[in-house]
Amino acid sequence: MLESVLALTVPFIFVIIIIWLRNGAKHKRNQLQADLYVKALEKGESLPADLFTELKEAKKKRNPLSIGLIWIAIGMGIMLTFLLMSMIANQTPHDRAAEEVAVTIKLFSAMGIVPFFIGVAFVIIHCFEKKKSENEPA
Repeated sequence: MLESVLALTVPFIFVIIIIWLRNGAKHKRNQLQADLYVKALEKGESLPADLFTELKEAKKKRNPLSIGLIWIAIGMGIMLTFLLMSMIANQTPHDRAAEEVAVTIKLFSAMGIVPFFIGVAFVIIHCFEKKKSENEPA
């Protein structure tokens, strides 16, 4: 019973931890930017107005190929995680509840198909953009 509860809750806890870590990193970056502003004001210096906007714009200019590969990896990770959980659930003594848990976990693994195909779409977009840029005269 405990194994099935863990098998269903661990992925969601993992997602919550990732979101918490990402928000913590974003908060730390914002705090460092605020500290930089304060130190500059204390010294009487001014910072360029576009200092942080250039960094954000550079971050936004990601290649569709890299975004697609990330989404494909996320989808594959979700599918593999749940499939491994179903294999673990199948190793438990075979009763009706264990079989239902294994089927439920396999159904959850199908959720990985959505990010996988989002990634495939980004890779296709990259191929079309690359072909379009090669056909355009310089």
